[in-house]
Amino acid sequence: MAASALGNLKDRLLALVLLGVAPAMMGVAILVVAVMARDARHDMAQANVANLVRMVTELHDTALESTRVVLASLVAEDDLDAERCSVHLSRVVREGYDIEGLVVIRANGSVLCAAGHGGDIGWMTRLPVVFSVRQSGQPAVGPYLVSADRGLSLPIAMPIEDQGGKGGAILVGVREFPWSKRPLIGNVLPASAHMLILDQSGAVRHAQGGNARIGVPAPVEALARAVREGRSGVLFAEGEDGRGRILAFDRLSRSIPDLFVAVSVPEDVVVGPIRDFFLLVVGAMALVAGTMVVVLMVAGRQLVFAPTARLLAVIREVQGGNRQARAGSVRAFGELNQIAHAFDDLLDELDQREARFRDLFDQSPDAILVQDLSGNFVDANTAACRLTGFSRKALLAMDVFALVPSADRERLYQTWSALQPGRPVTVTGELRREDGMLLPTETFLAPLGSGAARQVVAVVRDVSAQARSRRALERARDQAEQASRAKSDFLANMSHELRTPLNAVIGFGETMRLEMFGPLVPKYREYAQDIVESGTHLLELITDILDLAKIEAGRMDLAEEPVSLGQVVVSAVKLLRGRADAGAVTMDVRLPATELVVMGDPRRLKQVLINLISNAVKFTPSEGTVTVAVGFDAKQGIALTVADTGIGMAPEDIPRAMEPFGQVGRNVTSPTEGTGLGLALVRGIVETHGGSIAIDSEPGRGTTVTVRLPAARVIAS
Repeated sequence: MAASALGNLKDRLLALVLLGVAPAMMGVAILVVAVMARDARHDMAQANVANLVRMVTELHDTALESTRVVLASLVAEDDLDAERCSVHLSRVVREGYDIEGLVVIRANGSVLCAAGHGGDIGWMTRLPVVFSVRQSGQPAVGPYLVSADRGLSLPIAMPIEDQGGKGGAILVGVREFPWSKRPLIGNVLPASAHMLILDQSGAVRHAQGGNARIGVPAPVEALARAVREGRSGVLFAEGEDGRGRILAFDRLSRSIPDLFVAVSVPEDVVVGPIRDFFLLVVGAMALVAGTMVVVLMVAGRQLVFAPTARLLAVIREVQGGNRQARAGSVRAFGELNQIAHAFDDLLDELDQREARFRDLFDQSPDAILVQDLSGNFVDANTAACRLTGFSRKALLAMDVFALVPSADRERLYQTWSALQPGRPVTVTGELRREDGMLLPTETFLAPLGSGAARQVVAVVRDVSAQARSRRALERARDQAEQASRAKSDFLANMSHELRTPLNAVIGFGETMRLEMFGPLVPKYREYAQDIVESGTHLLELITDILDLAKIEAGRMDLAEEPVSLGQVVVSAVKLLRGRADAGAVTMDVRLPATELVVMGDPRRLKQVLINLISNAVKFTPSEGTVTVAVGFDAKQGIALTVADTGIGMAPEDIPRAMEPFGQVGRNVTSPTEGTGLGLALVRGIVETHGGSIAIDSEPGRGTTVTVRLPAARVIAS
């Protein structure tokens, strides 16, 4: 069947090229050109109409700029008295600058001089530009004036300064636009074109060509809507005569937004010549396509198909298993000859790659097994034979399930069946050796190929050593956790045993200090005070150790209730203010304007603040400052900040300060060095609340400790 298919390939290729591929490609090319031609016609037509609009706006802006120059030259004259002023203005009006009228208005509102076409031009003194110049002292333009007799005109006003540099007088000119009275249609614009001047509401103010009425919205609703939105562009619309028209529109002037100009031209007038040109191009391409088909039919048989048949014969030999067959004997021309030699080179390279792959396959330290869709082994390397104890011949006569314990076969089958191309998986299990021994293994499974010829490659690795190491680590971890729990239990029990007699010692010392059973000599009273202070310090130390033991053992329970953070801060500061005053340290408390209520353990939160403030006061020298602040952010949560201007510590010392009994730096204001449990307790309590602690410090600059609690703990703010 394969030989028959290959034998008919020549005829199929001939029919495909001559009757299908070449004409189809040329047809596609003609279609692409036709589509591109259609798009190009429309693009060029839109561009042509847009250019007509641009031509009108350029005529307008050029005239406007020339009028500005003329008025600026008049303002620059230094001899505008009543007599010479009229001479100047009359000369400008006569010289054909398309200026309808000029008037100079004094500071008191009276007319100094005037000139213009027609009789009374006093209306120019009441134009809005006059008031605009009086208010701003700057030149002003617009708005446009549109009327049936004068067409489109634009007032321009400029301030006039006297020789002393003072203003007051105003020069007002009204510029006419002749094209608004003498139609552009048939002169600048095509005879079939229509032109509209629209205001910002979309109403028609001036029209040339067409039947548009003055004072009503534009006849094309899309145009009126675009003008009201202040947009410019190109539209397609149907005219009064039923012909499709291309309509382009833009602002009449870039500097004055009052009016829009729209020009429409029949689509067939613009597109027709372009369409004829592109039809000529498409026809020429069709003629070339027919000629190419004929040439292919004549030359293809002699130059392509005969050599191709000989090349196919060599390919059939290689497919039949003759790896020694080569295409070098094929008599071909040009590219076919190169293909024949490339085919031979490819066969040689495939032989070399197969030999190299075989070497790598056999020398791999990992066991590699290849199996088909039925699970039968089709290849195995030397490492696989060494791992399983079977010879390669024995393995190729087995299937994968013979090496897997019964308990793992179902799981392996499900994993193996679910393999997908490009998604290898790694599984762990056991492999049965020839001697019956089970080895813990890690297997990498990956699919090869697709369809019925798909295979699965398995890279198997003996992980016995890793399994032993893992079990040893697990035993060590369990022992360490057991030792940690024993330590925590010991500290908790010892702390409880010590607190009972210590409370009695403190009570008896307090009784003696207060002389409740009779007076004492001063020396004994001093000893009693020392007993109370030392006992209290020792009790606090034992309490801290007990709390730390609870935290490490995971036994600290929180008595949560709604807590006002402001009250907790004030209470903690009040307890430590005496110590701060004794060391000449200033306490600065910054609370939010509104009360912040959170869900937490009030005693533990107060303990956090007391530890942080106590550390800050302890390590802050005289005349220093300790700042306690409370803040809230919806994203970052609650921030309790304690900052001091004390001795600070190096960044590398911060982790040690966070550890239990870790101490950094020396005391500044207190003779008691402390136990080093404060920050460790703070971190434990804060983390039990679901928060975190951060320390920023630098030697000589001070330390800032920020405690953050989750925003979810906020009840009211």
